[in-house]
Amino acid sequence: MTMKTTINTCILSSIFLGICANMVVGQTLVTPVRVADINPTGASSPADLTLGGVANDHLFFRCDNGIGGGSSRRVWVYDLESTTGILTILGETPDYMAILGSGENRVFYQRTFGFGKELHWRGVNGAGHGSIFSNYLERPKPGCTLGNRFITAGNHTNSNPAVGDEPTFIDLTTNTRTLLRDIAPNSASSNASGFTPHNGKVYFVASNTTSGTELYSTDGTPAGTLMMKDIITGAIGSEPSDMRSVAGRLYFSALAAAGNREPWSCNGTTVGTVKLKEINASTTVGSDPKEFTALGTKVFFSANDGSNGRELWVTDGTATGTVMVKDIIAGASGSNPHDLILFNKKIWFVASDALGRTRSLYATDGTAGGTVKMLSLPANTEGEQLNVCNGKLFYVSHDATSSKMWCTDGTAKGTKQVQPAISPNINPIGTAPMAVMGNWLYFNGNFDSTGAELWKVQ
Repeated sequence: MTMKTTINTCILSSIFLGICANMVVGQTLVTPVRVADINPTGASSPADLTLGGVANDHLFFRCDNGIGGGSSRRVWVYDLESTTGILTILGETPDYMAILGSGENRVFYQRTFGFGKELHWRGVNGAGHGSIFSNYLERPKPGCTLGNRFITAGNHTNSNPAVGDEPTFIDLTTNTRTLLRDIAPNSASSNASGFTPHNGKVYFVASNTTSGTELYSTDGTPAGTLMMKDIITGAIGSEPSDMRSVAGRLYFSALAAAGNREPWSCNGTTVGTVKLKEINASTTVGSDPKEFTALGTKVFFSANDGSNGRELWVTDGTATGTVMVKDIIAGASGSNPHDLILFNKKIWFVASDALGRTRSLYATDGTAGGTVKMLSLPANTEGEQLNVCNGKLFYVSHDATSSKMWCTDGTAKGTKQVQPAISPNINPIGTAPMAVMGNWLYFNGNFDSTGAELWKVQ
């Protein structure tokens, strides 16, 4: 590249960033729609939109309609085809509900009363209901479906013989439960969690006194529930976390030695469960990889090599192909990339700019030259909750007192604030995860006097 080309590029970048920094002034608003005022006396505060999921144009979530007190947060369903809007699907006495997952046209939820926790289910249209775990000690965990089975974990203390919190499957045909494996023998608990579907199996983390906390998989049968690999021999365990099914492999973070957390991947075999690379070998902290996200055959993630701080990395599944994409902020501070997402054939993410004073939206094609700042966030704000819907990228910027939602086509001109034509703008966006259904993005919003309710935007 010539000096003239470099100068011209810098000038154009400066002009572009200047436009981005001032894009809020005089811009057109994108108007969201309040789906319903579920709690006329206060805020319904919708939650668990992601865990509830979408099935047959039905969105499941948890909220409080104000009947039965502030702790009466029940499971609700919104039918995209309905002309009547939101319908409650629970008739139990007031208590606390937490959605555990959905699939096979059902939503699974935990009913909590006092110190007790039970597993229940409902059909997508509100018809059909059952209690599968019916004992208050059973403590079901968030899970996922595998064919006609819902994989979760529950306590079998009252069974014979007594078994603690262990991986369990629910047969969706018979509505019966079966212990998959007693990983921590007898009444002890393996505390199985993190159930993640991948290539026809479900992967999870569990522990016992012999192997510590390690990676397991199940095909939905007791015989097919096995430890993938004893990464750290002995009772300490590798403590796998942040499991994601991307690009045909299961990527996760795990310890290879005490405190040294690095990226790993698994192809479904013991031999194929391998550490990608010792990115930060100089300390016992490790690179602590996070947010594995695919672009084609490449997988992106954030990591800290101990010299350049937390930056964006990419891997092709090999050690030599696991490299830092770009040192956005030179030195040990790092740009701290997060909220990685695929949009417009690139990976978009939030990171600090070169000065480290503000946060910005970046996009990358996997090369250092192709990793560029796209949009500046408002001064002194953080960015998060990136979602792609209807060909647009939605995100939230917030400071200590308020939040604002934006949508963009990837350009400064095409970046607009999501806000109804009402005032004042009351801390509009909640912290609950958002969900995409059809061409709409659903979220917990607080734009008017109705309080935090379910809103949608496209």
